[in-house]
Amino acid sequence: MRYLTAEISVRGQYGHAVADIRLIGDAYIRARYSQAGISEDESYQVQEAWRRLRGVLFRLLFSRRPERRPVA
Repeated sequence: MRYLTAEISVRGQYGHAVADIRLIGDAYIRARYSQAGISEDESYQVQEAWRRLRGVLFRLLFSRRPERRPVA
């Protein structure tokens, strides 16, 4: 997850995607390892975050990575 958020942050134009990735990751951890799980409202938020994130990931799949410029 850290690598994915770092790569998306480099692009700059997908700021909301980083928050969506964190929301999905946090919910997964709670659903997987917590006895309480996640609420129905949280489940809906994760579904909406995934819907937004799918489009971003699809666009990134076919985009070129920006060139890294050497630091002077």
